Amino acid sequence: MKNALYIIENEKNKNNITIIVLNHYNLYRAYCDISEKVYNNDIKIEFIKRYQSKSNSLRNKLLVPKLIDIVKEKKYLANQFNAYFKNIRNYSIYFSSRHFSDYGFYIINRLAKNNKIIYIPSPDADLLPTKRKFSFTPKRLTNLMINKFIFGARVSETEYISHVFPFMDDSFMKKNVDEMVQIPERENMINGLDMNKFAIWNKEQFNVLYFGHNALNIRSSKDEFEKLLNEVFNILCKYFKKNKIASKYHPGRENDTIIKKGIILDDYIPSEFLYSNSTKLYISIYSSSLASIVNGVVISLIDLIPTKNPKHKKEVKKRLIEMSKVQIKFPRTLSEFESIVKDIP
Repeated sequence: MKNALYIIENEKNKNNITIIVLNHYNLYRAYCDISEKVYNNDIKIEFIKRYQSKSNSLRNKLLVPKLIDIVKEKKYLANQFNAYFKNIRNYSIYFSSRHFSDYGFYIINRLAKNNKIIYIPSPDADLLPTKRKFSFTPKRLTNLMINKFIFGARVSETEYISHVFPFMDDSFMKKNVDEMVQIPERENMINGLDMNKFAIWNKEQFNVLYFGHNALNIRSSKDEFEKLLNEVFNILCKYFKKNKIASKYHPGRENDTIIKKGIILDDYIPSEFLYSNSTKLYISIYSSSLASIVNGVVISLIDLIPTKNPKHKKEVKKRLIEMSKVQIKFPRTLSEFESIVKDIP
């Protein structure tokens, strides 16, 4: 989101700006708040939702989905493109996601012919692969062929920590992208933002922020996971007032384990806009929200969770460490966790 805010700040007095949010309704809500409260609705925000199959024949869950749904999604996406982009010529088009971005691929692929395409990489994707990774299993091949039919023949597929997803490979980027901002330049851009200007949500001062995560990929059971979180919050309540403890759960996902101790914040608020000098402690399982924090004590609970998938847990923990700007603490017992908490001034 900081990439987009930099563009807005840099271009708002020179050009009209429209932000198109693909699939993520919570992100759309956040941009709408910023447009209204910071820019007096001068920034136009649009939303393109993902095609919804009425027959429940979801492409990623069935090996042989109904052909009619595939054709309908392709037609739906073409209609959305015509509604928002049909007359777009000689514009500067910025985008930040080449991973997990099938709709983005389709739109950038079509816009590239008559516009200037500029890629500013999202910090969340800095460790993601940029090389194609094929699989010859029937299910993977079927999904890839469907993606190529709907989104375009040059859409690729890769894999990272057991996740398989469509993405824009290097050859696509070379052919279609006119300017690629490098990571050091991006860091200079977003570090120059005055984030106080966008402090429109976190008006209260919290000492503890918990970023909720279901941990479905690693937890052994919901009951054990919920028991652990309750014990964690019991410890927090020993050292901090309940009204100084806030939880922000993952947007766009069903959060099946919500601990109702302290304040529960709206889940659509981007995590980076909740960071505050008054917050002494940030906690999560393995949310990437922890990676961008530069002040305060940061704790991951990943080593406390009874796990069903040690390999995946190890990979996720490694990625979190590599992404992080401060040293994250990984307590292995509740006693270790409490010892860290009680030493916070």
